[in-house]
Amino acid sequence: MRRNARGFGFLLREDEEDLYLSRREMDGVMDGDIVRAIPIPKRGGRLAGRVESIVKRTRSTLPGTYRRSRRGEWVEPDPALFGEVIDLVSGAVRPVDGEIVEVEMIRYPKGNSPAVGRIVEILGAPGELGTLIKTVVRRHGLPRRFGDEALNQANALPDTIAPEEIARREDLRLEEIFTIDGEDARDFDDAVSVQPGADGSLLLRVSIADVGHWVGRDTPLDRAAFERGTSTYFPDRVIPMLPERLSNGIASLVPGEDRLTLTLEASFDADGERLSSRVYESVIRSSGRWTYTGVAKALEGEEVEGISPHRDHVLRMEELMQRLRGRRLARGSIDFDLPEPDIVIDSTGRPEDVLRAERNDAHRLIEEFMIAANEAVADWLAERRRPAVYRVHAPPDPVKMRQFLEFARNYGHVPEFGALPSGVAVSGFLRGIAGQPAERAVNHILLRTMMKAEYAEENLGHYGLASERYLHFTSPIRRYPDLLVHRAVKAALGGDPPPDDAGELASSAAHCTDRETASRRCEYDVLDVIRADFMADRIGESFEGIVSGVIEEGFFVELIDYFVEGMVRVEDLGEPYRFVPESRVLLGRGSRRRFAIGDSIRITVQAVHRESGRIEFAPPLLARSRRRRR
Repeated sequence: MRRNARGFGFLLREDEEDLYLSRREMDGVMDGDIVRAIPIPKRGGRLAGRVESIVKRTRSTLPGTYRRSRRGEWVEPDPALFGEVIDLVSGAVRPVDGEIVEVEMIRYPKGNSPAVGRIVEILGAPGELGTLIKTVVRRHGLPRRFGDEALNQANALPDTIAPEEIARREDLRLEEIFTIDGEDARDFDDAVSVQPGADGSLLLRVSIADVGHWVGRDTPLDRAAFERGTSTYFPDRVIPMLPERLSNGIASLVPGEDRLTLTLEASFDADGERLSSRVYESVIRSSGRWTYTGVAKALEGEEVEGISPHRDHVLRMEELMQRLRGRRLARGSIDFDLPEPDIVIDSTGRPEDVLRAERNDAHRLIEEFMIAANEAVADWLAERRRPAVYRVHAPPDPVKMRQFLEFARNYGHVPEFGALPSGVAVSGFLRGIAGQPAERAVNHILLRTMMKAEYAEENLGHYGLASERYLHFTSPIRRYPDLLVHRAVKAALGGDPPPDDAGELASSAAHCTDRETASRRCEYDVLDVIRADFMADRIGESFEGIVSGVIEEGFFVELIDYFVEGMVRVEDLGEPYRFVPESRVLLGRGSRRRFAIGDSIRITVQAVHRESGRIEFAPPLLARSRRRRR
C-alpha cells in the first residue's frame, strides 16, 4: 500500500481499482506494508477499504526527526511513511534534538503497545540539502551498504586476468574499439567499433563487460546485485548495483587494460537491415575513453584530442547510426524526445543551475548501437530456443488512447489514428507537432497513455521500439536483467543447460521490474528536492514559462530560463475555476479567463517546500494584489 503524508493511503491492487484507506484505517500501517482489506463502497462510486490485518511488514528502517525531553526520547517518522511516534531504546548513536535520523524497528506497533526502535544513523540537520536527499533515499528503502561477504568477495577479485582465460577467448585487443560516455562516467560497460564490410555493408562490434565471469550465480555479490536490481543515479552520487572494486575496477572497460567481454558482432546493409550476427566471449583492450561532447564536436569537424586521429572511424559510426535510426523509425519506433535535467552542482554541494540536457548525434549513435545489439542478442537466443528475460512493452490501452485523441483534437491536433494505433502513425503524429508550443506537454500526455515497459520471461514484443523481440544485454554493471541475459548467452555458447527455469525467470523479471520502479521514483524525487532547493533563493522573483499540464487543482508551469516546473493552485487564482477534463483547460467562472496547455505565462515564485520538492507559483498580478491586501 501507499501512504500519503496527510495520513490517508491507498491499497494498490493489480488489475483492480485501488482502495482508499482513511486515516483511521491507516493506524499502525506503514507505507509499503502488505495488508488484507475488505472493499467498501464509498460515496461517488469510489471503493474504500477496511483493513483487516497486516500481512507483511516491508520496512525495517525509517527516517524521522529525533526528539528528546524530560519524558524520554522518541522519533517522529516521515509522515509519508508512518503516522505514529517510535519510542527508543538506548544505543551508540547520540543525536541532538531536532536532527534527522534513521531508526531501525525493533518492535512494530500492536494494539496499545507502541512502536519501538533504535537509531542507527544521524542523517543530518533538518533543512540541509544533503539531509533532504538522504531522507528521500531512506524513504524509498533502497539498499545502500554492501554486506561484509559481498565486499570480501569483491576485494578478493584479481587485478589482472589469467593468461589461460585470455587464451580460450577471441582476442580483439589489437582492434580499434572505444567507450563513449558522459564526462562524469566512472564505470564503462560497453565499447563499440564499426568497420567497413563487403558490398557497402558496415560491421558493428558491441563488446560488453563480462560481469558474469566475476559474479557467480548465488554468490554474495550476486545476491547483493539481485537485491538492488539496478544502480540508482543522482546528480552528485550513485547507489551502485555492484561494489566499486568490481564496477570501476576489473569489470570496467578502462582504456589500455585487458578486459573480458561478451561481443555482439553484426553486419548491416545500406538500408540498416541486419545481414548476419554472432555472439562470442572475447577479450578487448579499449583504444580510448571518448565522451559524447567530444564525439559530437568531432562530427562537426572540430579538432578533438584523442578522437580526431580516428575521424574515419567516427564517420563510419555516424553512417551506421543514420542507417539504423532510419530503419527503426520507418518500422514505427516511437521517439519521445523529452528533455532530461542537467543539474550543475557547485563546490559546496548546492545546485548552481538546472539546465535541459542536450542530446546530440553522439548520444543517438550509442543509443542506436545498443538497441541493435539488444535486438540481435534476443534473436540469437530465440534461434537457439534459449529462455531469457525480455524487455517487453505492450500496446497502449484503447480507453486511455481514446481520451488522448479527444484531448489532442480539442487542441487543434488531428491524429490520423484510432484507439489501437500503429507505431508508424504515432511516430508520424509526434513529428508533425515538433516545434509547437504544446509539443512537450502533448509528448508527456501521450507517454502517460502508453503502457510501462517491464521485464518478463515471455517475449511479448516491444511496442515503443516496434521490435518483435527485445531484451537488455548491454549494461550488466548497472542492471541485473542484463546479467541474467549474459548467463543465458554463456550457457548457450557452452552447450550447457539454461541457468534458470521459467519459474525462476518469471520471479526474477518481476523483482527487477519492481526494483527499477523504486529506483526511478527515488531518482525523480531527489531531482524534485534539488530543484526545490535551487528555487528556494528565488521566492518573489518572476519568470516566463509555458503551461505544461492542467488538473482540477491547478496548472503546472515549466520555466523557460531553468528546467524547473511548479504549480499554480486554483485557490490562488482569485475566483472559482471550472476544470474541463476533455481539453484539460481551467475556465474562470466570472472572468472566463482560460489556462490551457502550451499557453505562455509569466509567474512569480510564491512558495517552495524543499522537503517534498514542491514549488508553488502565482501569476504576478495576483501575487502583488495578495501582498497589498496584507
